[in-house]
Amino acid sequence: AIGEQLWQFPLANYEEGIAPDELLASWESRNGEKASTVLVRQLVLAIRLWRPDVIITDGNSDGVPEAITLAGIKEAFKLAADEEAYPEQLSILKLRPWASRKLYSMQAKADPALMKISTVESLARWGDTATDLSDGARKLWDLKPCPNMRSFRLIATRLTLENDTSIFDGIPALAPGGAA
Repeated sequence: AIGEQLWQFPLANYEEGIAPDELLASWESRNGEKASTVLVRQLVLAIRLWRPDVIITDGNSDGVPEAITLAGIKEAFKLAADEEAYPEQLSILKLRPWASRKLYSMQAKADPALMKISTVESLARWGDTATDLSDGARKLWDLKPCPNMRSFRLIATRLTLENDTSIFDGIPALAPGGAA
C-alpha cells in the first residue's frame, strides 16, 4: 500500500551503501524540499488513510534506507494523531487524525528476548502456514524462503500492557462480518 505513495524515494543501484545524509540529499534534489519532511508527510497520510491499529515495519537498520524509513515511521506514528500536523490532509482530503496503537519493527534475525511468530505453524482461519501462503508472491519476486520464525520489537505503543505476548494484545477484536 505504501509503495504506491512513496515513489519519490527511489534507491538507485549506485546509491546502495551511501551515508544517510547523502541519500537524503539525493532525495531532496528530486523532491524540491526536505526529504525527511516529505517522507513523514506521506507516512502520516498512509496512516490516516488506512487507519491501522498495528503498524509493522522492516526493522533491519543495517541499511541506510531502512534506518531512514524507521525514523520516519516513528515520527509519523506520533504525528498522525496530531490535529496540528499536516492540516491540509484534514481540511482538503477530509481525513481525520488517527492514533495507531502499536508500532513494531520486524527483525532480521530471531531474537529470544523479542516477540516471536512462527511462520510454519498452521493458521486455523486459513488452513495453511504463513510460509505457504506467501510462497506464490516470493516466487514471483524471486525472494528467498521465509524463515521459520520472525521476531518483532515493540517500538512504540499507546497502550499500557503489562505483558505484550501478541502483536494484537490490547487491540479490540472485530466482530465477524462487521466493519473493519
